[in-house]
Amino acid sequence: ARMWRTSNAIPLRHLARLLRRARVHHEVLGQSLTLKSKTGRESLVVLREPSPALTRLAGLLVGDGHLGKSSVELTSGDRVLIHAVGSGVGLAAVQVARAVGAVPYGTSRTGDKVERAMPYGLERGAVVREPAELSALAQEWAPAGFDVVLDLVGGAYTPASVATLATRGRLMLVGLVAGASATLDLRRI
Repeated sequence: ARMWRTSNAIPLRHLARLLRRARVHHEVLGQSLTLKSKTGRESLVVLREPSPALTRLAGLLVGDGHLGKSSVELTSGDRVLIHAVGSGVGLAAVQVARAVGAVPYGTSRTGDKVERAMPYGLERGAVVREPAELSALAQEWAPAGFDVVLDLVGGAYTPASVATLATRGRLMLVGLVAGASATLDLRRI
């Protein structure tokens, strides 16, 4: 079994509802949660104080019952690329991905932020200083493309992220720290 700790966790009752909706087998024991994937792999998530921000992110990625379906519909087995993975939102996204059985990969501009995300359940991470580096990572980590890209950076990273998507892949643009403008190849959309 693998274990991940959370910094700001989803309220346990809300997480259990999300997992039921995603059809992920789970068991709640006190402030911890055991997840079982379809392959039988177990993960233990240790929950701490609830975070409204993490709850909102979970609702956006998985759907929360109040808003109906999410635009991303993150599901078990999805390969998820998270930019700025060491940020608060990035760490929350890693936790949400693991909670539904998705496989989170991440990028950051510094190695310490990638390392910071590993205990939260990050499968693999890399330091990326230029958007052009994403193509090689995608070929190595997800040869058929990522099912979901959570772009917390924007700018030139957005078209590079679109290029890493699988057929029917979904992009969720959340941040614009690298800029609010980008040129997209519309054939990729």
